[in-house]
Amino acid sequence: MKIKYTWLFLLLVGWSSLVRAQILFTATLDTNRIFIGEQTTLTLSASGLSDPLMVNWPAWPDSLASLEVLSVDGDTSKNQSLYTINQRFLITCFDSGFVLIPPFKLMIDTQATTTEPLLLNVSTVPVDSATNYFDIKGPINAPIDWWYWIKRLWLIAAIISVVLAVLIWFWLRHRKREAQPTQPVDTRTPAQRAKDELNALQAEKLWQSGQIKAYYSRATDITRTYLEETFAIAAMEMVTDELLEKIKTKVSYQAFDLLKQSLQTADLVKFAKVIPSPDMHEKIWQACMDVVEHTEPKDDPNAT
Repeated sequence: MKIKYTWLFLLLVGWSSLVRAQILFTATLDTNRIFIGEQTTLTLSASGLSDPLMVNWPAWPDSLASLEVLSVDGDTSKNQSLYTINQRFLITCFDSGFVLIPPFKLMIDTQATTTEPLLLNVSTVPVDSATNYFDIKGPINAPIDWWYWIKRLWLIAAIISVVLAVLIWFWLRHRKREAQPTQPVDTRTPAQRAKDELNALQAEKLWQSGQIKAYYSRATDITRTYLEETFAIAAMEMVTDELLEKIKTKVSYQAFDLLKQSLQTADLVKFAKVIPSPDMHEKIWQACMDVVEHTEPKDDPNAT
């Protein structure tokens, strides 16, 4: 009987290893030769995934400072029970030479898989030495056509007169109206304002009505705005990896882990079109609320 269970255990372990071995992670370039300033697309593709939310997608390497990322997009497809995630980077380079693109590492649970390194050849535009080149000519003073300007000045004057007459008419009509009340000053702290907005987002029930992308965008935008106001960083202008790198020394490990989870999941929804489970919708909202509560300045007299 023990031998039977031992064989069963070894069979399950071998089957699990076979399933993991089917995961394929590749990096490809549309072309590996461009001129300075031209563009090409670097595509990262992970296929054979049973659960896209368990994937820790690689960040853009700091070693590729010579390459400029112009845009990022992606998509997710499903074939039977397996997912394929594609992420595309539109890149360019303004330095000639060979650029080595190192391997990208994809983490799935505790298993890592890497791509092959790529080489991009950036060439200068060839110069024909047999062609004569000349300096740019300076500006030429054209003669003034006074009659041309006289014909048009009276038209401009007529237009200005009509506009002034309309403005005066509106001013005379509305001058007796009472002044509109000014907007009240918001005296809430950034943390209080973020909590109120998150509670309002939950009350709107966006994901329940199918507006999943809008729900994740609102939740992370509220969190980013709060971090921007609290820690004086341009959180709304940063991509996820830049924000995490900037904020990790300013918050606790627990708050950083919650922020990382919420931002990366939201990126999958917004860019890779992943549709998480309803349970994950609630977790993202709670994670954003916990980030605010864990990082709220406790010495603020208005803090709750």
